[in-house]
Amino acid sequence: MALRETNNWSNDTFNVSLATLAAQVFADVLTRVGADKDKFNEFVKSVEKSYNSENPYHNAFHAGDVLQSAYFFTQQQEIKEILSDLDVLTLLFAALVHDIDHPGLSADFLLRIEHNTEAVQELKLNRYFTSHNNRRNFLEHYHVVFACDLLFQEKHNFLQCLNDNDLLLFTGRVTDLILSTDMADHDLHLSEFQKILSTNSDIGKNDIYKLSLMKIIIKACDIGHPAKPLEMHKKWSGLVMNEMQIQSEKQRLFESGQLPLMEHNNDKKINAEFLKLKVIPLFETLSQYVSLEIQVKQLYENLYYWES
Repeated sequence: MALRETNNWSNDTFNVSLATLAAQVFADVLTRVGADKDKFNEFVKSVEKSYNSENPYHNAFHAGDVLQSAYFFTQQQEIKEILSDLDVLTLLFAALVHDIDHPGLSADFLLRIEHNTEAVQELKLNRYFTSHNNRRNFLEHYHVVFACDLLFQEKHNFLQCLNDNDLLLFTGRVTDLILSTDMADHDLHLSEFQKILSTNSDIGKNDIYKLSLMKIIIKACDIGHPAKPLEMHKKWSGLVMNEMQIQSEKQRLFESGQLPLMEHNNDKKINAEFLKLKVIPLFETLSQYVSLEIQVKQLYENLYYWES
Protein backbone atom coordinates (compact mmCIF):
# COMPACT_ATOMS: atom_id res chain seq x y z
CA MET A 1 0.00 0.00 0.00
CA ALA A 2 1.41 3.38 -0.99
CA LEU A 3 1.96 6.03 1.61
CA ARG A 4 -0.42 8.99 1.67
CA GLU A 5 2.37 11.53 1.80
CA THR A 6 6.01 10.54 2.09
CA ASN A 7 6.82 13.76 3.96
CA ASN A 8 4.25 13.09 6.71
CA TRP A 9 6.02 12.39 10.02
CA SER A 10 3.18 10.18 11.27
CA ASN A 11 2.93 7.84 8.29
CA ASP A 12 2.56 4.17 9.14
CA THR A 13 5.34 2.34 7.28
CA PHE A 14 4.27 -1.13 8.43
CA ASN A 15 2.08 -1.52 5.35
CA VAL A 16 4.59 -0.63 2.66
CA SER A 17 7.66 -2.52 1.49
CA LEU A 18 11.06 -0.93 1.92
CA ALA A 19 11.68 -1.09 -1.85
CA THR A 20 8.40 0.69 -2.60
CA LEU A 21 9.03 3.36 -0.01
CA ALA A 22 12.62 3.92 -1.14
CA ALA A 23 11.52 4.32 -4.77
CA GLN A 24 9.22 7.16 -3.70
CA VAL A 25 11.60 8.81 -1.25
CA PHE A 26 14.70 8.74 -3.47
CA ALA A 27 12.99 9.56 -6.78
CA ASP A 28 13.68 13.30 -6.92
CA VAL A 29 17.24 13.27 -5.61
CA LEU A 30 18.23 10.42 -7.93
CA THR A 31 17.03 12.50 -10.86
CA ARG A 32 18.88 15.59 -9.65
CA VAL A 33 22.24 13.80 -9.31
CA GLY A 34 21.79 11.75 -12.49
CA ALA A 35 21.82 8.33 -10.79
CA ASP A 36 20.95 5.08 -12.53
CA LYS A 37 17.43 4.31 -11.29
CA ASP A 38 17.39 0.76 -12.65
CA LYS A 39 20.49 -0.12 -10.66
CA PHE A 40 19.06 1.70 -7.65
CA ASN A 41 15.95 -0.49 -7.81
CA GLU A 42 18.11 -3.61 -7.90
CA PHE A 43 20.16 -2.29 -4.98
CA VAL A 44 17.11 -1.57 -2.86
CA LYS A 45 15.67 -5.02 -3.50
CA SER A 46 18.92 -6.52 -2.21
CA VAL A 47 18.93 -4.17 0.78
CA GLU A 48 15.41 -5.24 1.73
CA LYS A 49 16.36 -8.92 1.49
CA SER A 50 19.44 -8.26 3.63
CA TYR A 51 17.43 -7.04 6.61
CA ASN A 52 16.66 -9.94 8.94
CA SER A 53 12.91 -10.53 8.79
CA GLU A 54 13.11 -12.71 11.90
CA ASN A 55 14.09 -9.72 14.04
CA PRO A 56 11.03 -8.26 15.76
CA TYR A 57 12.46 -4.72 15.57
CA HIS A 58 15.71 -4.40 13.60
CA ASN A 59 14.18 -5.36 10.26
CA ALA A 60 13.17 -3.76 6.96
CA PHE A 61 10.16 -2.07 8.55
CA HIS A 62 12.43 -0.26 11.00
CA ALA A 63 14.63 0.77 8.07
CA GLY A 64 11.53 2.07 6.31
CA ASP A 65 10.45 4.05 9.35
CA VAL A 66 13.90 5.64 9.68
CA LEU A 67 14.02 6.38 5.95
CA GLN A 68 10.54 7.92 6.00
CA SER A 69 11.53 10.08 8.97
CA ALA A 70 14.75 11.18 7.28
CA TYR A 71 12.78 12.22 4.22
CA PHE A 72 10.46 14.24 6.45
CA PHE A 73 13.45 16.21 7.73
CA THR A 74 14.82 16.84 4.24
CA GLN A 75 11.50 18.46 3.34
CA GLN A 76 11.54 20.97 6.20
CA GLN A 77 12.39 24.47 5.01
CA GLU A 78 15.19 25.02 7.52
CA ILE A 79 16.89 21.84 6.30
CA LYS A 80 16.18 22.30 2.59
CA GLU A 81 17.96 25.63 2.67
CA ILE A 82 21.31 24.17 3.72
CA LEU A 83 21.51 20.59 2.39
CA SER A 84 22.88 20.04 -1.10
CA ASP A 85 21.61 17.26 -3.36
CA LEU A 86 24.62 15.18 -2.31
CA ASP A 87 23.83 15.83 1.36
CA VAL A 88 20.24 14.68 0.88
CA LEU A 89 21.37 11.57 -0.99
CA THR A 90 23.87 10.83 1.78
CA LEU A 91 21.34 11.22 4.58
CA LEU A 92 18.67 9.11 2.87
CA PHE A 93 21.17 6.40 1.93
CA ALA A 94 22.50 6.20 5.49
CA ALA A 95 18.95 5.93 6.82
CA LEU A 96 18.15 3.15 4.34
CA VAL A 97 21.12 0.92 5.24
CA HIS A 98 21.94 1.98 8.80
CA ASP A 99 20.96 -1.39 10.35
CA ILE A 100 21.40 -3.69 7.36
CA ASP A 101 21.84 -7.37 8.30
CA HIS A 102 21.40 -6.54 11.99
CA PRO A 103 21.57 -9.71 14.12
CA GLY A 104 18.84 -8.59 16.51
CA LEU A 105 21.42 -8.66 19.30
CA SER A 106 23.38 -5.88 20.96
CA ALA A 107 27.03 -5.21 20.21
CA ASP A 108 27.86 -5.70 23.90
CA PHE A 109 26.41 -9.20 23.79
CA LEU A 110 28.25 -10.06 20.57
CA LEU A 111 31.58 -8.90 21.92
CA ARG A 112 31.12 -10.84 25.16
CA ILE A 113 30.52 -14.12 23.33
CA GLU A 114 33.07 -13.52 20.56
CA HIS A 115 35.33 -16.32 21.81
CA ASN A 116 32.49 -18.68 22.73
CA THR A 117 32.71 -20.91 19.65
CA GLU A 118 29.56 -22.84 20.53
CA ALA A 119 27.48 -19.67 20.87
CA VAL A 120 28.87 -18.03 17.74
CA GLN A 121 28.23 -21.11 15.62
CA GLU A 122 24.81 -21.91 17.02
CA LEU A 123 23.63 -18.31 16.64
CA LYS A 124 25.25 -18.05 13.16
CA LEU A 125 27.25 -14.95 14.04
CA ASN A 126 30.60 -15.69 12.40
CA ARG A 127 30.26 -13.01 9.73
CA TYR A 128 30.04 -10.21 12.29
CA PHE A 129 33.55 -10.99 13.53
CA THR A 130 35.25 -11.31 10.14
CA SER A 131 34.14 -8.15 8.30
CA HIS A 132 36.25 -5.63 10.26
CA ASN A 133 38.43 -5.19 13.35
CA ASN A 134 36.68 -2.25 15.04
CA ARG A 135 35.40 -2.99 18.52
CA ARG A 136 34.15 0.59 18.95
CA ASN A 137 30.86 1.09 17.06
CA PHE A 138 31.11 -2.64 16.35
CA LEU A 139 27.75 -3.25 14.70
CA GLU A 140 27.69 0.12 12.99
CA HIS A 141 31.01 -0.60 11.28
CA TYR A 142 29.57 -3.92 10.14
CA HIS A 143 26.53 -2.18 8.61
CA VAL A 144 28.82 0.25 6.74
CA VAL A 145 31.00 -2.52 5.32
CA PHE A 146 28.00 -4.62 4.33
CA ALA A 147 26.20 -1.71 2.66
CA CYS A 148 29.25 -0.54 0.72
CA ASP A 149 30.05 -4.06 -0.46
CA LEU A 150 26.50 -4.33 -1.73
CA LEU A 151 26.53 -0.88 -3.36
CA PHE A 152 29.74 -1.38 -5.30
CA GLN A 153 28.60 -4.57 -6.99
CA GLU A 154 28.25 -3.69 -10.67
CA LYS A 155 24.54 -4.51 -10.82
CA HIS A 156 23.86 -2.25 -7.79
CA ASN A 157 26.20 0.70 -8.33
CA PHE A 158 23.71 3.44 -9.13
CA LEU A 159 26.23 6.17 -8.23
CA GLN A 160 28.63 5.89 -11.15
CA CYS A 161 27.39 9.39 -11.99
CA LEU A 162 29.43 10.85 -9.09
CA ASN A 163 32.97 12.07 -9.64
CA ASP A 164 35.75 10.69 -7.44
CA ASN A 165 35.66 13.60 -4.98
CA ASP A 166 31.90 13.43 -4.50
CA LEU A 167 31.96 9.65 -4.14
CA LEU A 168 34.67 9.91 -1.49
CA LEU A 169 32.67 12.57 0.36
CA PHE A 170 29.52 10.45 0.07
CA THR A 171 31.07 7.26 1.47
CA GLY A 172 32.88 9.14 4.24
CA ARG A 173 29.75 10.91 5.41
CA VAL A 174 27.59 7.79 5.13
CA THR A 175 30.11 6.13 7.43
CA ASP A 176 30.01 9.05 9.88
CA LEU A 177 26.22 9.08 9.94
CA ILE A 178 25.82 5.34 10.49
CA LEU A 179 28.48 5.29 13.22
CA SER A 180 26.66 8.13 14.97
CA THR A 181 23.60 5.90 15.49
CA ASP A 182 25.51 3.91 18.13
CA MET A 183 23.74 4.79 21.38
CA ALA A 184 27.05 4.42 23.21
CA ASP A 185 28.06 7.77 21.70
CA HIS A 186 24.64 9.41 21.95
CA ASP A 187 25.49 11.98 24.61
CA LEU A 188 28.72 12.93 22.85
CA HIS A 189 27.00 13.75 19.55
CA LEU A 190 24.21 15.62 21.33
CA SER A 191 26.69 17.68 23.35
CA GLU A 192 28.66 18.59 20.22
CA PHE A 193 25.54 19.86 18.48
CA GLN A 194 24.41 21.79 21.54
CA LYS A 195 27.77 23.58 21.57
CA ILE A 196 27.33 24.50 17.91
CA LEU A 197 23.87 25.91 18.59
CA SER A 198 25.22 27.94 21.51
CA THR A 199 27.59 29.82 19.16
CA ASN A 200 24.73 31.00 16.90
CA SER A 201 26.87 29.94 13.95
CA ASP A 202 25.60 29.63 10.37
CA ILE A 203 25.46 25.84 10.16
CA GLY A 204 24.94 25.86 6.42
CA LYS A 205 28.30 27.57 5.82
CA ASN A 206 30.37 25.16 7.90
CA ASP A 207 30.73 21.55 6.70
CA ILE A 208 31.65 20.26 10.16
CA TYR A 209 28.61 21.90 11.72
CA LYS A 210 26.37 20.65 8.92
CA LEU A 211 27.62 17.09 9.42
CA SER A 212 26.86 17.41 13.13
CA LEU A 213 23.30 18.46 12.26
CA MET A 214 22.94 15.50 9.90
CA LYS A 215 24.11 13.17 12.68
CA ILE A 216 21.47 14.55 15.03
CA ILE A 217 18.82 14.17 12.32
CA ILE A 218 19.60 10.51 11.63
CA LYS A 219 19.69 9.85 15.37
CA ALA A 220 16.27 11.48 15.75
CA CYS A 221 15.01 9.27 12.93
CA ASP A 222 16.55 6.12 14.43
CA ILE A 223 15.05 6.56 17.91
CA GLY A 224 12.14 8.77 16.88
CA HIS A 225 9.17 6.45 17.21
CA PRO A 226 8.39 7.85 20.72
CA ALA A 227 7.64 11.16 18.93
CA LYS A 228 4.95 9.51 16.80
CA PRO A 229 1.26 8.93 17.67
CA LEU A 230 0.84 6.82 20.79
CA GLU A 231 -0.57 3.67 19.18
CA MET A 232 2.22 3.65 16.60
CA HIS A 233 4.82 4.27 19.29
CA LYS A 234 3.39 1.46 21.45
CA LYS A 235 3.63 -0.93 18.50
CA TRP A 236 7.29 -0.07 17.88
CA SER A 237 8.04 -0.22 21.59
CA GLY A 238 6.48 -3.66 21.87
CA LEU A 239 8.73 -4.89 19.07
CA VAL A 240 11.79 -3.47 20.83
CA MET A 241 10.77 -5.27 24.01
CA ASN A 242 10.24 -8.52 22.12
CA GLU A 243 13.71 -8.33 20.65
CA MET A 244 15.23 -7.54 24.04
CA GLN A 245 13.42 -10.55 25.51
CA ILE A 246 14.85 -12.81 22.80
CA GLN A 247 18.34 -11.59 23.64
CA SER A 248 17.67 -12.22 27.32
CA GLU A 249 16.84 -15.84 26.53
CA LYS A 250 20.10 -16.19 24.61
CA GLN A 251 21.98 -14.67 27.54
CA ARG A 252 20.48 -17.29 29.82
CA LEU A 253 21.71 -20.00 27.47
CA PHE A 254 25.24 -18.74 26.88
CA GLU A 255 26.06 -16.32 29.72
CA SER A 256 25.19 -17.86 33.05
CA GLY A 257 27.16 -15.18 34.90
CA GLN A 258 25.51 -12.23 33.16
CA LEU A 259 22.30 -10.50 34.19
CA PRO A 260 19.62 -10.92 31.51
CA LEU A 261 18.79 -7.85 29.47
CA MET A 262 15.21 -8.06 30.76
CA GLU A 263 14.63 -9.79 34.08
CA HIS A 264 11.13 -8.57 34.83
CA ASN A 265 8.15 -7.13 33.02
CA ASN A 266 9.28 -3.51 33.43
CA ASP A 267 8.63 -2.10 29.98
CA LYS A 268 6.86 1.01 31.30
CA LYS A 269 9.90 2.01 33.34
CA ILE A 270 12.28 1.26 30.48
CA ASN A 271 10.26 3.34 28.02
CA ALA A 272 9.78 6.27 30.40
CA GLU A 273 13.48 6.45 31.21
CA PHE A 274 14.48 6.18 27.54
CA LEU A 275 12.18 9.06 26.63
CA LYS A 276 13.33 11.26 29.50
CA LEU A 277 17.06 10.58 29.25
CA LYS A 278 17.60 10.19 25.52
CA VAL A 279 14.76 11.01 23.17
CA ILE A 280 13.27 14.18 24.67
CA PRO A 281 16.64 15.95 25.11
CA LEU A 282 17.53 15.05 21.52
CA PHE A 283 14.31 16.39 20.02
CA GLU A 284 14.25 19.49 22.21
CA THR A 285 17.77 20.30 21.07
CA LEU A 286 16.99 19.70 17.41
CA SER A 287 13.83 21.79 17.75
CA GLN A 288 16.06 24.81 18.35
CA TYR A 289 17.01 24.56 14.67
CA VAL A 290 13.97 23.05 12.94
CA SER A 291 10.30 23.36 13.87
CA LEU A 292 9.34 20.22 15.83
CA GLU A 293 6.58 21.46 18.14
CA ILE A 294 4.24 18.61 17.18
CA GLN A 295 6.89 15.97 17.79
CA VAL A 296 7.97 17.40 21.16
CA LYS A 297 4.34 17.67 22.29
CA GLN A 298 3.77 14.05 21.29
CA LEU A 299 6.86 12.96 23.23
CA TYR A 300 5.48 14.41 26.45
CA GLU A 301 2.06 12.87 25.82
CA ASN A 302 3.67 9.47 25.29
CA LEU A 303 5.85 9.93 28.36
CA TYR A 304 2.71 10.62 30.40
CA TYR A 305 1.27 7.32 29.15
CA TRP A 306 4.30 5.35 30.37
CA GLU A 307 4.44 7.14 33.72
CA SER A 308 0.71 6.94 34.46
